[in-house]
Amino acid sequence: MPHADIQTLLREQQGVLSPQEARELAEHLSLCRECAGRAKALRRLREDLSVGREPLPLGELIRQAQRLFPRKRRVSGLGRLWAFFRLRLGGVAEALLALFRVSMGRAALTPVSPETKGKALFRVSMGRPALLGACAVVVVGFGLLLLWARPGPRILVRLSDTSGTIALTDHNALVWPRQTGLPAWCAARAAELLSGRAVAPAPGFAGVLDQLQPASAVLSGPGEQQVKPVLLSPACTVVRSAPPWFRWRGVTGATNYQFLLSRASDTSLMADIPAGVVTNFSWPAARRDLRPGETYAWQIEASVRSGTKISVPARFYVLNASELSELDGTEKLCRRSAVMMLALHESWGLWDEAVRDLEAVRGLNPGSDAVSRIGKELAHRRGGGEGVPSDTGGL
Repeated sequence: MPHADIQTLLREQQGVLSPQEARELAEHLSLCRECAGRAKALRRLREDLSVGREPLPLGELIRQAQRLFPRKRRVSGLGRLWAFFRLRLGGVAEALLALFRVSMGRAALTPVSPETKGKALFRVSMGRPALLGACAVVVVGFGLLLLWARPGPRILVRLSDTSGTIALTDHNALVWPRQTGLPAWCAARAAELLSGRAVAPAPGFAGVLDQLQPASAVLSGPGEQQVKPVLLSPACTVVRSAPPWFRWRGVTGATNYQFLLSRASDTSLMADIPAGVVTNFSWPAARRDLRPGETYAWQIEASVRSGTKISVPARFYVLNASELSELDGTEKLCRRSAVMMLALHESWGLWDEAVRDLEAVRGLNPGSDAVSRIGKELAHRRGGGEGVPSDTGGL
């Protein structure tokens, strides 16, 4: 029910409303403080006007009440906004002018009277040319304009993304359509990715990635890689679950490849399985040797006429249940952004998945120098720097 008008309230007090109207008005007065206060004031007005005289007719009561409660003039939103700024800006300008003229020693300030309250802040008792005051206002305004128009951060890298546009400023700040609930460290990893730096490991995961770089690996030159197997995947990487799919680059004239596997913490062999002449191997699903949360090392031994050629060892880590759950939860928050997924997978050491993310980013930014730098860094990280070349196909 809208607010009750004066006529309705006075008719109710004189008892001329219908029972239905009286019930509705009583319910409204019990909920509306403004109308209840107005009804109380009207009742007091009727009592004051009836002292020592006959009760006034309803029309006269309405006229007296309208003087007590004048109708408010409707003001539009723009009108209220203009009145707000006009009052405050006018007062500030007059105050600045008055202070300037006082500082020049040619005027004195007198507080405003209660009648002029809200129209001015000070009254200047004696004047100086208004030009000086105007100059003060112009100087202050120009200073504020310089502060407002000061140049913002400069964009260093800008990439098209599946979620829109993602950019990096010279303040190392990331500008992108932020996802609700995404951890702050994910945005920090994306900033590292766009800047061309190595993406830091996920929180608490640095020790795992350090174990994937085998200190015992023997570096091999390009000539040596042509006469012995080269491990492709998994190589110095993290895998989601066992068993992974093993791939390597073979050698000419090999009659058999022998698959060798051991734990990184133990040099004794867990498996010594012939793979034939193919250059891939699938770990038998019936074997439960690969356990989550463990780091493993594997090698390929090729049999050729001149003897055997053994590859440089490569390591991989199998995520445990809690790590896999955390990764899945973060991926759900990053799934809309190919760049964020790339940074996330790099921080977790999932190089094979990061390569697929990079291809998606490259498709959105053909010919981008920034994407090329990201690809080179990923190829270096994926190769591990230990003679295990990356199979990135032109990263």
